[in-house]
Amino acid sequence: METEILTKKQASVLREVFPIVLGSLVLAGLSQIEVRIGLVPVTLQSLGVFLLALFQGKWKATLSICLYLVEASLGFPVLAGGRMNPLWILGPSGGYLIAFPFAAYLMGRLLEVKEPVPFSWRVLSLAVGQILIFTLGVGFLAFKVGFSQALVIGFFPFLWIELLKNLCAASFKGCFEHLKGRVL
Repeated sequence: METEILTKKQASVLREVFPIVLGSLVLAGLSQIEVRIGLVPVTLQSLGVFLLALFQGKWKATLSICLYLVEASLGFPVLAGGRMNPLWILGPSGGYLIAFPFAAYLMGRLLEVKEPVPFSWRVLSLAVGQILIFTLGVGFLAFKVGFSQALVIGFFPFLWIELLKNLCAASFKGCFEHLKGRVL
């Protein structure tokens, strides 16, 4: 008599949960790549947020990022540069991190509007999410250093870098879709 390793319900739950856990791990991995240029480091976190929204959609991407933030709150070394800080929300990057799940949901929602999703719509959707990230990030940072200084240290140095990440993520998704269409 052959026994099933997983019931259908367990397999279904695993199919839903695994991508969320994997997404949080991808985001944690991309967070480890950083360059310090002041109070707020340049990392690949936002690229991870873009990719999660593009590949997982609004709900799974949002849940992946929320799980990542729970991991950070529990003191796991998932923050930029492998830092462990359960009080991350109080740091200079707190507003940016808080914005990530909201931006992922918004980007994912915008990406659902058009099918197939043209490159220009992907770029625009990601840009809208990035605007939300900047708004909450700079707004939160302004409470610590003032609005003018927050723009100088938390917006202007990152503007072109974030545009480049946006274009990379949108292009990567386009290449993936093109290759998937040829293989399948």
